[in-house]
Amino acid sequence: MPRFETITLSLPAHWIAPVLYGDTDNLDDGEAQAFDRWLKDTIEDVGHGKLPTVGTIHDQTYFARYHDAAEYGVLACDCYDVDLLVEVVREEPNDPVQDYVAANKWTTAADIFGMEE
Repeated sequence: MPRFETITLSLPAHWIAPVLYGDTDNLDDGEAQAFDRWLKDTIEDVGHGKLPTVGTIHDQTYFARYHDAAEYGVLACDCYDVDLLVEVVREEPNDPVQDYVAANKWTTAADIFGMEE
């Protein structure tokens, strides 16, 4: 049975419709290209070739300069925290480090290093 983990990303509020429905009509050409590049990278890097499932979209927006779309040229904007559910892909079978991390259900750097968010 596949296992899933949750990854929380800070995404621009104006990307919510494209994230949920793939509808980029509300984006101008540059924003649509940035979204397409982000989606391609997310599928490759996070989803391991599969489209991640959208989980919770936290209902509180906040203004952020540094968010997960900044590297795609998106400037400071209102953002939502969005949980993506991704299937866990094991790099090495029977890897004790991966087994330990999975057993402790760590999903963020704060969890791994014991930091408070």
